[in-house]
Amino acid sequence: VPSGYANLRVIEVKTRQTLVAAAYQMDELGATRLDGDSPETFLVEATGRAMAERILESIYPLKVAGLNGPDEIILNRGGEAVAVGDRMEIFNPGEELKDPSTGESLGVAERKAATAEVIRVLPKVCYAKILEKTEPVVVEAVCRKPQVSKESEERKANSAKKSFDELFK
Repeated sequence: VPSGYANLRVIEVKTRQTLVAAAYQMDELGATRLDGDSPETFLVEATGRAMAERILESIYPLKVAGLNGPDEIILNRGGEAVAVGDRMEIFNPGEELKDPSTGESLGVAERKAATAEVIRVLPKVCYAKILEKTEPVVVEAVCRKPQVSKESEERKANSAKKSFDELFK
């Protein structure tokens, strides 16, 4: 079993503000190694995918681009970034937060407004149906996939491997 870790830090040169900081451990990547992959190749590819996704989500988060009636929203990403059936937690933006010691912007406070499910994916946008909401969703609200436990990821990977093995017996 391959093991290892990688650290990621993306810093805006002009302001010296850290935009993304993350650490990855091999066993936390949630990916399944194919039999032909060397452990080194798997580690590099899985870490690279996780880092790229984290950078994209941190700098260009999935957001509500428009409202399509009271129970449907349009998100600013489509293509391979999302899939029909993906669930999203929707967070309305609040006030800007500043570090009391340095005055550095820490981003904005967020309030969970809704949960939605992607129902249609186009090349540049996708449509999602609001399943439940605690307050009206606004344009610019940030969307995130709910955090999934490591055990849940392992169950999905094992189920996919079992289905694949059964198909090619």
